[in-house]
Amino acid sequence: MSTTVGFPGISGWKGGEKEAIIGFHLQNPLEGYRRLTFMMLDAEVVAVSPASVSRVLQQAGLRSRWKGKRSRKGTGFEQPLQPHQHWHIDVSYITLSGTFYYLCSVLDGYSRSIVHWDLRESMKEAGDRSHSGTSQGEVHGSETQDHLGQRAAVHRA
Repeated sequence: MSTTVGFPGISGWKGGEKEAIIGFHLQNPLEGYRRLTFMMLDAEVVAVSPASVSRVLQQAGLRSRWKGKRSRKGTGFEQPLQPHQHWHIDVSYITLSGTFYYLCSVLDGYSRSIVHWDLRESMKEAGDRSHSGTSQGEVHGSETQDHLGQRAAVHRA
């Protein structure tokens, strides 16, 4: 003889089905409600739809939204307070007179001015033919880090 459990919003629940869903969830707490539904079908615990499992878990207070880290998107970038405090590296691929070149530049994060630039035909180590210059004096053998923490060596002769 089947009895119907009084459950708001769901009619026709047989005695023990709601408890079986909750118990199965407590045994498998890392599974989502959809996967839990098919696992219960395979284990012949109950035969209900994913929406019903979701509703039972929600009303039992066992289904909550994912609690991940709060996104930093849109919080902006903290601008440096003085020149040469933060540098950025930019590599562009350009064409001059039918020849492809790499334009590598080092930008000051405070003033957005170009601290150093280098125009190369290939992205190889020194010894290649290159055209380079600085916008404000020479930069001598210094090393810096870009905004991703990668090392960038800036060498001038």
